[in-house]
Amino acid sequence: MLVGSLVSLGVPAIHMSGKGIGTASRVANTSGHHFFVWTLIVLGVSGLFSLVLSVQGLWRREWRQTAASQSLGRPAISSQSRSSST
Repeated sequence: MLVGSLVSLGVPAIHMSGKGIGTASRVANTSGHHFFVWTLIVLGVSGLFSLVLSVQGLWRREWRQTAASQSLGRPAISSQSRSSST
């Protein structure tokens, strides 16, 4: 998800850079230019949202504890069992 969100953030930047976009381009004189530009904007926003969520998921404490306990061969402690024992 992290790599895919980084790629989707780069797509609008690649498509909007250079001489292909603007009032003198072929895109500006076609009937679907608004749809194309709005699709690029939506792709960039969804990529940014996915990037934030994937980084947040990687930094979550429960995920790291579960992965560490599985690599050591210990059973994972769920949040429900921790709250009921206190």
